[in-house]
Amino acid sequence: MDNFIYSILTTAYFGKGQIKILGETIKAHGGSNVLLAYGGGSIKKNGIYDATIEQLGRAGLAHTELSGIVPNPRVESVAEGIRLYRENGCDFILAVGGGSTLDACKAIAAGVMYDGPVTDLFVNASGLSDISAAAPLATILTMAGTGSEMDMGAVITVGEHHKKEVVMHPLVNPLFSILDPEYTYSVPEYHSMALAGFQFMLGKPMFPFPLHGMGHELSSKYDMTHGVTLALLTPSWMRHTIKTALEHLPVFARFARNVMDSREKDDAKAAKVGVKKLEAFYAAIRMPANLHEAGVKEEDLAFIAEKAAERGNLGILTSIGKDEVLQIMRDAF
Repeated sequence: MDNFIYSILTTAYFGKGQIKILGETIKAHGGSNVLLAYGGGSIKKNGIYDATIEQLGRAGLAHTELSGIVPNPRVESVAEGIRLYRENGCDFILAVGGGSTLDACKAIAAGVMYDGPVTDLFVNASGLSDISAAAPLATILTMAGTGSEMDMGAVITVGEHHKKEVVMHPLVNPLFSILDPEYTYSVPEYHSMALAGFQFMLGKPMFPFPLHGMGHELSSKYDMTHGVTLALLTPSWMRHTIKTALEHLPVFARFARNVMDSREKDDAKAAKVGVKKLEAFYAAIRMPANLHEAGVKEEDLAFIAEKAAERGNLGILTSIGKDEVLQIMRDAF
């Protein structure tokens, strides 16, 4: 393993033992009193919590803890984090965990610098949040694939219908992230399936990502992780798009050859093999085989499809409205 440091808006400290830079790097960014946020407590079982506390103590940093951040983080956790940050005089936020913890902390970072409710800071028509300041934030990543440790976006769950809302602004980019691959050793296999994968390229870059829009609504209704929803829907979306947008068949053929090692020369045959090999990969990392196996009720599909397309059609390769979403979900069921 080669350790390295990589910097865009966020500086990434990659490699074994990089947590040793934690305390002094927080201090270098002006931090002295840290809001330490994490999820259900797995970091206390695998030693990451102890290592983090040790490094904060060595640097003489005070800290307050926000625990219990769940997958698909709730706005209530964000509000609690804002309260703890303010009441304890914190001046820095440290997120330890995967995408959910990191997303919640981005919203907290924006919320502590704003006098109104954090719900005011969800994205507006410009595609960005109306954020003018944010608390400094760093992350210790425990799950590969989220992308949240290096970007400016966060997805927060709101209300009784678990609506997904987005915080998006460069000011909530982490200042630095510690990426020690050893911290991912205890993660179940299916958690390598997350945001930073080929789902982006299959939908082409730039909004709207059809799989993400559909997946968020499944997460809202059934509290699944985002990676699981993407795995459940991607093959069906691929089959739908191959069928309805033949002009984009080469996209799927290239994916099959370059990613799934298909040897088929014919594009149609290659694309079909690519979908099958993708489904085999999902099975290998123990993903549910279909929506039914994942616990989704067939009678909920129409409601989920309507919610997914309520802000307009999804997709770039082909336009996907609520009827098309329902077709895809029925195929995935």
